Amino acid sequence: MLRVGLAGVGFGAQVYIPALAATPGIRLVALADGGSGRAAQIAEAGTTPYSDAGRMIAEAALDMVIVAVPPRAQARLVHAALDRGLSVLCEKPFGFDLDEAEAMAARARTARGGFALGFQFRYDAGLATLARAVRAGEIGRIHHVDVAWLTSGGARPDRQWSWRDDAARSGGILTEFGSHVLDYLAWLCAAPVEAVVLSERKRIQDRPAGEGRLQTETADSLSMLAHFGEVPALIAISNTESVPLGHRVTVHGEGGRLVWCHRPPFGLADHRVWIEDGAGERVLPLAGAPAHPDMRVAASAALLADWLAAHHGAAPPDLPGFEAGLAVRRAMQRARAHPLR
Repeated sequence: MLRVGLAGVGFGAQVYIPALAATPGIRLVALADGGSGRAAQIAEAGTTPYSDAGRMIAEAALDMVIVAVPPRAQARLVHAALDRGLSVLCEKPFGFDLDEAEAMAARARTARGGFALGFQFRYDAGLATLARAVRAGEIGRIHHVDVAWLTSGGARPDRQWSWRDDAARSGGILTEFGSHVLDYLAWLCAAPVEAVVLSERKRIQDRPAGEGRLQTETADSLSMLAHFGEVPALIAISNTESVPLGHRVTVHGEGGRLVWCHRPPFGLADHRVWIEDGAGERVLPLAGAPAHPDMRVAASAALLADWLAAHHGAAPPDLPGFEAGLAVRRAMQRARAHPLR
């Protein structure tokens, strides 16, 4: 049984703790917060809480570590874990900026172990079904892809501001949502992103930031045109829709089209994958049986299983490694350098 330490008690606590419990062969033995005391509050028996993630990595008996902390703290912890020879799973966006991403990826190239990025959409049951059908040639050669990810999580102006709303702190709609899309389209098309044109918009100007203050928000919706090899993709993302339509990917091919649609509240029953061709429309059964009713947890558990295999020397074809994180970082920088006004 391999011993895992988890740095981060936000998304880490919500998703990775139950995902670890659903993944055979690994066990959570240490949990660290940033000094809030929450690790001690939620740590279960057999898990040692720490108030400092660096101390956890330095002192705990670990084989693997998950770095699920805000971007400014990611690189320091990843390098500390690499210094100890640990396998590392880092959450997106893979450091604070491109320089940090390049440095982490370079270190991992000469290290031993399994290295992964938290791009769990590659393991989403619906998207995995879509990818399987594309690779089986169900619609022939891909002509183009459309993505619409329209949700309402940020639609209320009174929602509290956080670093996730600020591009200067490595947040914003491009990092929070667009990074996932750039990764899974490169995976789906089996080609790197080669060109990106970005248009960002701001629907909500300011959010409450405590003590009566208002904090200016960066863009909360975007449109993007990207090319993955010879395949163009048109991407629309917003977290401020009054009527959330959900997440939809349409792959157009020479022999028809494949569609994955995941509607709110984004449970297992809210998935639908279908093919439209000369024979009409037919629904495809979802690939595999998710290990948890929360789709984020189920996808993360599948990612953890591949990360574990990589730790043992395998090369799982779907596992997003540090190079995938670096590729997305480069694509996001390129997108910001080529805005469409």
